[in-house]
Amino acid sequence: MSTVLSTPTQSLDMGTLRHQLHLIPDHPRQRLHPDTVVLFDQLMAQMDIKDTLIDIHMHAFTYKNIPRNFVKYPKWIPAAWARAFVKLKSKDFGQTFNIDTPHNIIDQLLRKYSHASGQSLRQVVLGLLTMDMERAIDGHLEERFEKQLSNISHIVQNNRYVVHQLDHISRRDLIPFLAIDPHNPDVLKTFLAAFADGTSLPDDEIPVIESGIFQGIKIYPSLGYVPHHPMLMDLYAICEQKKIPITTHCGGNRTHPSVEKILVSYRKIHEDGTEEDKTQSFILKAEDGKRFTRYFNRPEHWQKILRRYPKLVLNLAHLGSNDEWDAYRSADKTTKAKSSVQQALNLLLEYENVYADFSYAFYTKKNIQAIYETIQETPALGHKIMYGSDYYMCQIENGEIEEYYQDVRNVFNQDPTLCDHFFVKNALKFLMG
Repeated sequence: MSTVLSTPTQSLDMGTLRHQLHLIPDHPRQRLHPDTVVLFDQLMAQMDIKDTLIDIHMHAFTYKNIPRNFVKYPKWIPAAWARAFVKLKSKDFGQTFNIDTPHNIIDQLLRKYSHASGQSLRQVVLGLLTMDMERAIDGHLEERFEKQLSNISHIVQNNRYVVHQLDHISRRDLIPFLAIDPHNPDVLKTFLAAFADGTSLPDDEIPVIESGIFQGIKIYPSLGYVPHHPMLMDLYAICEQKKIPITTHCGGNRTHPSVEKILVSYRKIHEDGTEEDKTQSFILKAEDGKRFTRYFNRPEHWQKILRRYPKLVLNLAHLGSNDEWDAYRSADKTTKAKSSVQQALNLLLEYENVYADFSYAFYTKKNIQAIYETIQETPALGHKIMYGSDYYMCQIENGEIEEYYQDVRNVFNQDPTLCDHFFVKNALKFLMG
């Protein structure tokens, strides 16, 4: 792997993609399965929804999709030993980490929800976020990104994620999000294939995935790019036009590139509205990893993007990290106002189509209570924050999904109306544009 990470030439140029936009339906209703649209309409009309859960943030990539150096350990240690270390750190995470099919990971999560709910859940919708880490993180991986997408497409097309043992969960819908990394030279071709309506380019020009399967895109800036990367900015224009929802990593500092230098491309928007594409070099030292990820995940990057594309449908995933929420809970008023947590909350209040999911940082019970109290203090946030598990990455923090789900339910059940929005309706609005 190169020691320098930079933006490659795309195998499908942006101009050609724009000429193919007629292949992408103009509204989420046209991209979702008709049965799913019927379900979503029914849920929006209901009140006191007890039997349905939308987990808007979960993963089903396997250890085969994770580069060897995602787990930081000396390079002389065999990969099998490294995974054994992960098992020791968290037994449950280790078990999930070694499941080798996305189908089995989805099954496991559904079983955990079944157990945690005491069979009260009848319908579960999963927002499945794919991940493309092979450009930024060094080390061999067993399956390329295209294979991960093909696996997910096959599951959606064939309904293989149905778990027959869970008879009381009668309905399971999978809503996949396409990982977008501007360092991937095929990302524009993949984007077109993912959202085209039953149409694809010739096999020799586009990765093999089922057309029209994906419903949104996932941005993970801490892999070495800023949200206002020029290619991303051009894609945001398309997403705004087609109402394609975007989930972006916004909190946490665990994952960062393993390269030594990054040529970071970005689009500068001047006060007069003119735009200019520029490049800046980042030297990444090992000890700077957390500082690096905090910079790339800063919510204020999205302020300039939203000024340019104010109707963008956006989810600020995680809404901060454990550490950021720990600090936010105890901070005085002045410090809170300057925090990244508050900056993210401000975006939710300022822009109609900006949401946040509640995942990863909230495996701490005090943080669950803190976000609930924050919503009570500012009721408008109750229409903007969604439930998410970050399964199975949450297992890194020894987070037990059953306990987490029960803790969140116990806190939010204090306000039944808020429950409807938090567990179901906010996610429906996000997905339906």
